[in-house]
Amino acid sequence: MNFESFQEMQRYVGWSHRDAEVLARFSPQVTPYLEAISDEFYECIRAFPDAVRVLRDEAQVQRLQKTLQRWLQELLDGPHDRAYFERRRSIGEVHARIGVPQRFVFTAMSILRQHLEQILVKSYPAGSEIQERTRKALDRALDVELAVMLETYRESWLERIQRLDRMEREGISQRLAAAQERYRDAIESAQALILVLDERENLLLWNRMAAQVTGYARDELLDRLPLEMLIPDEEARRKIREVTPETPTTFEATLRIRSGRDHHVRWLVSANHDHELGGLLRYVIGVDLTEAHEAAQRARNTERLAAIGTMAAGLAHEIRNPLNAASLHVTLLERSLKRLAEPPATAVDAASVLRSEIQRLSSLVNEFLDFARPKPLRLGEHALCELCTSVLELLRPDAEAAGVKIQFSPPRRPIWIKVDGERFRQVLINLLRNAIEATRGTPEPRVTLRARRSASWAEIDVEDNGKGIAEGTPIFDAFYTSKETGTGLGLSIVHRIIDDHGGSIGYRSTPGETVFTIRFPGAYFVNDD
Repeated sequence: MNFESFQEMQRYVGWSHRDAEVLARFSPQVTPYLEAISDEFYECIRAFPDAVRVLRDEAQVQRLQKTLQRWLQELLDGPHDRAYFERRRSIGEVHARIGVPQRFVFTAMSILRQHLEQILVKSYPAGSEIQERTRKALDRALDVELAVMLETYRESWLERIQRLDRMEREGISQRLAAAQERYRDAIESAQALILVLDERENLLLWNRMAAQVTGYARDELLDRLPLEMLIPDEEARRKIREVTPETPTTFEATLRIRSGRDHHVRWLVSANHDHELGGLLRYVIGVDLTEAHEAAQRARNTERLAAIGTMAAGLAHEIRNPLNAASLHVTLLERSLKRLAEPPATAVDAASVLRSEIQRLSSLVNEFLDFARPKPLRLGEHALCELCTSVLELLRPDAEAAGVKIQFSPPRRPIWIKVDGERFRQVLINLLRNAIEATRGTPEPRVTLRARRSASWAEIDVEDNGKGIAEGTPIFDAFYTSKETGTGLGLSIVHRIIDDHGGSIGYRSTPGETVFTIRFPGAYFVNDD
């Protein structure tokens, strides 16, 4: 689609300079709602696995939200000139390239129309001339936007078809068809990624599992170099290229899928000479070990925590008895001092210090026992926002005393989740207290709690603007702590609780920004079927 076609489409829908003026006057009414519109738009997107699949991480979502806000602002403010058209076409090309399903374009426009219609109703008197004129201008502008989007998708498909047509003329597609016919039944049903490369690394075969895991359709890779796109490790690519019929090989390496995420894959590579094609073919078979590796890691963590828990339980038991005796004798000492007419000040102070230290040790012992003997989960249906809000209210006095601004960014729609409510609160309390502590000495210290739904998962971020965590720090190891008075069990307990729920926890950290992200399965909106 070129600029002349864009202008023709504007004329077709009846767009005029008067429409541009009406939208420009309407723009100040919409501006206060831009952030809310973008938040709710991506809240809806997260409910669809096909849409979530093309998103790399939450940082990318936040960037896309800002882009959507600019897009809406420019739609209203104009000018709707050649530069405006070029930016619109570029956005459509990006959506087509990263694989956003075309049906979501219609859904997106529908959502935006609804939001703008609601603002329009609030802004102007019902049935007034300015309201009707603005509504027509919005419809025309959005119709043109939809046409640009659909045209870029059409051009993308046309390009793919033309590429296939060119390859057919060169004879590649016929050879590919013959190879697929030969191996179709076995390869398409295999629970492994299977690709076949010729000597120039052109893709000759790409099975259903490979397309499903990577997100790339077969024809998208036919005239490209798939090894460069899919396997980021140069050493792994070298191993594949050096395989001969006499030297098959097996190794493990990373697979980079379309969304940018990495999977851990075991590769089995062999080769043979194909007389029909007149060259060496390499057969690359990948078994996705990502889930198995994560399960093994969870099992190792569980075993390690169980061993440490056993040690902690024995240690706590041995300490508790002398602590109780010491506490009793301190009580007797305090009573004896109170009976004196003028008890020595040093003795009173010493008794107070002893009482304080015994209480501190007792608290440590209780924390050891909580870690060593975790209670069975008592699962129930809970509103995510209520859980988050109750923890924030509990910790707000601590944050205010430390001079830390603590804030909550809730989801736009109520989310429910099946968890042990008390253990979930314990996770948030530990993470938020760590975040508050991490901001000590930071100018304008800030802690943010965010909640959202991604497909069927509830995701919660705990973000602080403290000094950050050094790379490689074993923060989830039991008894590791960077605090002078810490036990080093807080994050280990957090990890265990989340693991017991079948969830996960991770973090990213740079100086001035640390974000812990926890994920719990089974989240749903209250109005879902």
